[in-house]
Amino acid sequence: MNKFDNLEVTVNRYDPDIIGITESWCTPSVPDTELQLINYELFRHDRDSENKGGGVSLYVKSKLKPQETTFTSPFKDQVWLKLPICILVFAIVL
Repeated sequence: MNKFDNLEVTVNRYDPDIIGITESWCTPSVPDTELQLINYELFRHDRDSENKGGGVSLYVKSKLKPQETTFTSPFKDQVWLKLPICILVFAIVL
């Protein structure tokens, strides 16, 4: 939370499609509205409230239509997403 302003400035400058955050230190007491970035979907897995550290978040541009999914993994803090594959085909006639 204490670096969220820096995150917003960086996002506005570089306009990334996907942003991954580790060690977010967020707990369920922090609402999504405090972490929301314009034009991005937020997916998060918060740390256990009694532990210090941990937590992960993914921001994905809304236009990519991300969908959260599950995956079995031994890692404690994780978020898994599916993104539809878009293939653009075009032809130029000279």
